[in-house]
Amino acid sequence: MTLRGSFLGYHTELKDCVRLFNQENNEWYVVLEEGGSAVDYTEYAKRTSVEIGAGQGPDILFGDVLQDYVVGVLQKGGFADLSPYLEESGMKEDSFFPWAFGCYRDGEEIYSVVPWTDFSQRGHYSILMDAAVLGTEDEPDIEMLMDSLLDIEEGKVFMLAVSSDELLDLFLEGSESLWGMVDWEKRTCSFDTALFHKIMEAAKRFGDSRDPRSLQEELRHPKDGEALAKREYYNMYMYHDQELLREKGKVQVGIMFDDGCHACPTDTFVLMINVNSQKKEGAWEFIKFLLEEVRPTSQTTYPSTRKVFDEIMEAELEKKLYVEESYSDSIPLTEARIQGIREVLEGARFLPLSTKPILDIIHEEAQAYFSGSKNIEEICAIIENRVQVYLDEG
Repeated sequence: MTLRGSFLGYHTELKDCVRLFNQENNEWYVVLEEGGSAVDYTEYAKRTSVEIGAGQGPDILFGDVLQDYVVGVLQKGGFADLSPYLEESGMKEDSFFPWAFGCYRDGEEIYSVVPWTDFSQRGHYSILMDAAVLGTEDEPDIEMLMDSLLDIEEGKVFMLAVSSDELLDLFLEGSESLWGMVDWEKRTCSFDTALFHKIMEAAKRFGDSRDPRSLQEELRHPKDGEALAKREYYNMYMYHDQELLREKGKVQVGIMFDDGCHACPTDTFVLMINVNSQKKEGAWEFIKFLLEEVRPTSQTTYPSTRKVFDEIMEAELEKKLYVEESYSDSIPLTEARIQGIREVLEGARFLPLSTKPILDIIHEEAQAYFSGSKNIEEICAIIENRVQVYLDEG
């Protein structure tokens, strides 16, 4: 059976697992297919989606091999429902962190599995601000955050090397309703709101247009005052739990969902089974193998299985790595901090899929506002009209 990804060269853990699975399993054999570095990834994704639509394609799909086509393939029933296989295997959902089966899902129907995830990639980190700058020691809601930002004098940036475009995404991407601007049940929208005006203004005012390559030293060693907020990765030895946040006068302000800030797992390691596959049982056997056997080695990578997480944490405590290896901001790993990391993993969630087409519209039209060629009222009217057309067509 075949497993297809865009470029598998960097995924050593996956390749090691494939090799081990093939050695141990006498019935099934996994063959890796990849686009490679010379392939146009967009064309590769399009070709894969066309193959699935034609009743063909690989047995297992990995990571972002479908890129933006994944939503269309999902909506057209291109992925097999994995819930029957999960039940037949004797595995229970409560043995896993919620994000293990939460990437592509519709109620009880499960269309994807994430056997492990990495919280070190751009967009998947915690974002911290000084409580004194924010004006509160409590985690703000979106209204409070916007009001606090717009009270700050111009000339600042929100985060180093985070552009207005990326900042707009950051403020909007976690909300299923885009902070009440879209009513999915009634299929209506309204973008001429005070909150959306504030979000657009804050994104424009505090975006950093500088090339990240020119800020390498600042990004490696950020100093206080260089930006209003700083990213923090969920590294087991550097993560700031609530007690440490208060001690250092920091407040978490992202990634912000409708009910507060949550860690956002990367979908880099997501696996789906092609609904056309004649080898679904074998594909599931491989995915089950990953769930049971994967032991991530990175300090920002965590397994989806709670039991495996406990085993890794127990081993880390015994190693006393925080003593043997020096980190400038390392924090001793204790049972209390492990519990804090566990709570992060329990609450981690994927960004909503439904808003992506609308966010694309907002980004496209926002450029005219960021460049100064159109005012906020004009932009909001155009966005509202385009989004309403999209909702009507849906």
